[in-house]
Formats: sequence, C-alpha cells, structure tokens
Amino acid sequence: MHTVYILDFGIARKYTNHKGTLKCKNDYQKILTYIDRLEYTDHVDDQFTYEKLKRIAAQQSINIDGPYDFEPPSKK
Repeated sequence: MHTVYILDFGIARKYTNHKGTLKCKNDYQKILTYIDRLEYTDHVDDQFTYEKLKRIAAQQSINIDGPYDFEPPSKK
C-alpha cells in the first residue's frame, strides 16, 4: 500500500482513504492530465484547476478557506 501526499504550499496533506486508495481519483487525474499536456509557453487555465479542487474539497468536506494545519485556530 502506498500513501499519497499532495503538496499544498509546502505542507503535505494526506489524500488517501482508509483502504489506502486515492480519494477523488478521477478529479485528480483530470488535473494531472491537463497539467501534463501543457507546454512551457501555454496559458494555464487556473479556473479549471481551481474548480476541480473546490469540487474535491466539497466531496471530502474540506474547508479550503480554513487555516493551514500549522496555524492556531482563531479566537472569536
């Protein structure tokens, strides 16, 4: 079994389920395929990637606007 980590601004976060398989594999694959097809001078469609990541976050109940793992929770 392999553990897959996605680099998120220097922070590795675990993106595998309890069976050790990648969560939201199809959406991640679409992002990786898109990136792999780009040439150096191509314009990057940030909206495509952002929308896919928002979808993954919603499916996994992840608050992408929340604090990073290393940030203390805000006091309200």
